[in-house]
Amino acid sequence: MNNVDVTEANLWFDFYGPLLTDHQSHIWQLHFQEDWSLAEISAVQGVSRAAVQDVLERTANLLRDYERKLGLVAAMRQRQSRLSRLMQVLGQLPGNPQVREAMALARGLALEEGLSDV
Repeated sequence: MNNVDVTEANLWFDFYGPLLTDHQSHIWQLHFQEDWSLAEISAVQGVSRAAVQDVLERTANLLRDYERKLGLVAAMRQRQSRLSRLMQVLGQLPGNPQVREAMALARGLALEEGLSDV
């Protein structure tokens, strides 16, 4: 796959994978999540390596297009960034009960957004 960051593409897959066909999803999972080679996939699927590569490239382009149109990964990252900043600001305030409550609420939101280091 040319010019595709695998980590980024797998985030796209997490969000948009259910929109793919079963075939696209299966090939993607075998290659990127199970770490199968193109040769291994092609042998199991009974197709050429070029056909597997084509499915992966078309799937990456489709996932990229979904992200471009829907922006769910970008929105998640923006929420994570804002929550991190909120946690920093709250951490610098005096520890009265309202601040502690706000910090607990922000920590809960951060954990829901996948920020495990809060």
